[in-house]
Amino acid sequence: MSGLVDALDDLRLAPSTPADDGTYDARARAEEAEALAAIFSEEMSVLPRDGSAGRLRLTLASGALRAALEARLPYGYPSTRRPMFTIQALDGVSEKTRQALTQAAAAATTEDGVCVFDVATAVSERFEDLASDMTAAAPAPATSDSSFTFHPACPQFGQRSIKFDAASADGRYEVPVVAGEPVTDRRSTFQAFLATDVDSPEKAHWARRAILARGKVAKATHNMLAYRFVDAAGTRHADNDDDGEDGAGGKMAYLLDILKAENVLVVVARWYGGVHLGPDRFKHIARCTQQVLEANG
Repeated sequence: MSGLVDALDDLRLAPSTPADDGTYDARARAEEAEALAAIFSEEMSVLPRDGSAGRLRLTLASGALRAALEARLPYGYPSTRRPMFTIQALDGVSEKTRQALTQAAAAATTEDGVCVFDVATAVSERFEDLASDMTAAAPAPATSDSSFTFHPACPQFGQRSIKFDAASADGRYEVPVVAGEPVTDRRSTFQAFLATDVDSPEKAHWARRAILARGKVAKATHNMLAYRFVDAAGTRHADNDDDGEDGAGGKMAYLLDILKAENVLVVVARWYGGVHLGPDRFKHIARCTQQVLEANG
């Protein structure tokens, strides 16, 4: 994490006037570095400098597919110079896919302000979508050793490991899972994932494991959860999990209750962008939850 922060902070803007001390650029780079380190600490690396320009590399991997995004950050970024981005196709990635990732990078590149985090996020999400189209996304059939412990990406933010038994990978308990529209605010992104037809603890466990198995969800800073269903015996089940975002799970559960949502499980993933949102984060969590329920009601 410190390597990314130091690398961006090293790209200092030469003052254009005595009154310009580069404070804005230093602060902007520090905030962007914090966001990059929080979300992409394992995938991002610092490359040797190219003259006065810094270089970063984001490795994209899903199964046997691998690509890379390289960012060249010139002296004077972000106030007076813009970064350059290139996509490298590595293992199993076609030229068509490389071009699609290049288009995603271009669409996310802004004409002013910092944009490396936005480009990295857009390219990473596009890569995950393309990889999902090319590979099977369903969990493997249950076997004697298909129990699984999910180790979160950001335990420093209060996330805890989750143990799943073999039944959570059993195709007999598969249920539909859909993704809602993402919401972004100050570089934090929120997205809801909805499982329907959940009417047993086994299906709830299958759904949660399947959602967490998605590459970008596994990297989220928080994966808040709430579910509510009635089983075959007529017993109501309901529970929630904050996943380090204190109070979020309870607010999601309350929303499921007042909307009278039945036989559903909702996970809202948050990718922290380095800027504290205060109470606004709960508005986004509630908004994502409500939107995905109403869109698939």
